[in-house]
Amino acid sequence: MPGHISTEDLPSNQVTREIVGALEGAADFCLTCPVVGKYGDISHSLLGELAHILQEGMVNIFLMAFPLWFVFAIFQTAIGESSVQKIIRDFIYAIIAFILLKIYGADIIGGLYKLSLDIIGSTAQLTFVHGEPVVHPDAHRYSVEGIVNLVYTVEIAVKDVFLLGWNLISKASGFTDTLVIAVMVFVGMFIPYFGVLAVFFSKVLIAMFRVMMLAIFAPLIMFCFAFNWGRSMAASAAKTLFASLLIIFACTASMALLIYGANVISSEFDFTKELDLTKIWPQVFILAMLGWAGIAFMLDAVGIANSLSGSVLSNIGSGMMTAGMGAMA
Repeated sequence: MPGHISTEDLPSNQVTREIVGALEGAADFCLTCPVVGKYGDISHSLLGELAHILQEGMVNIFLMAFPLWFVFAIFQTAIGESSVQKIIRDFIYAIIAFILLKIYGADIIGGLYKLSLDIIGSTAQLTFVHGEPVVHPDAHRYSVEGIVNLVYTVEIAVKDVFLLGWNLISKASGFTDTLVIAVMVFVGMFIPYFGVLAVFFSKVLIAMFRVMMLAIFAPLIMFCFAFNWGRSMAASAAKTLFASLLIIFACTASMALLIYGANVISSEFDFTKELDLTKIWPQVFILAMLGWAGIAFMLDAVGIANSLSGSVLSNIGSGMMTAGMGAMA
């Protein structure tokens, strides 16, 4: 990880040593993990309570709608606007939809939600850490363990960038006023990388919300699948789910690129001696640009997902969350 240091590497600046020591001592601390975990638990509990209600309601609607459809289909065949083959085909679709609703409806609602979030958590995390999962000690307490570990991995990476910034502040020279160095590093590294963390966190929560809404709408989608006029809704739901997964994968890939670049650049700093900020400023500038670029890449992930899946998702929800977190900070 970039900028991993210890208090022994720092000069006798008591404030800086205490700050870095606190950050290192909080290795297991994760600001966003409890939020993601609790949101996942609440959503899972809500879906568990709604599953049977939604299932029974859509089964009753189906039992009322199916006879009307059958009569209308017979009438269309009689006047030559349909055919026996088409009725048989639609009847098979209706039987499949009824079986899914009546027998597997509740299981599909909960299973769709859990499977989708497991895919987001496991696959995205493996993409980020190159096959070496990072596990939060309390992740097992939540129903969305994989996603908790994912945001924990991202926080570790961002925290190491912050540690690198503190190291630069404590050891850099080249300016007569240390405050100037602190402000330049703060603006160049802390602000963009906090933005990276805020955007990624908002993307994860919005993806979880989209998956939850698709799971809630699953009985309605299964009902519409029975009839020719509503079959396209099932395809749209699949595209939306696919796009939500793609967005998280793209955001995670952006984070992987960002942290890999920070690793490469931070390896060029020799923290065993005092650094001249006037000479290493190009590397600090690149680190800052990587942070802003990471935000831009994650925001552009929605466009990529829409282009590949044919959906029309937007950045409005995650943008509002990010702005709210920035205002609170």
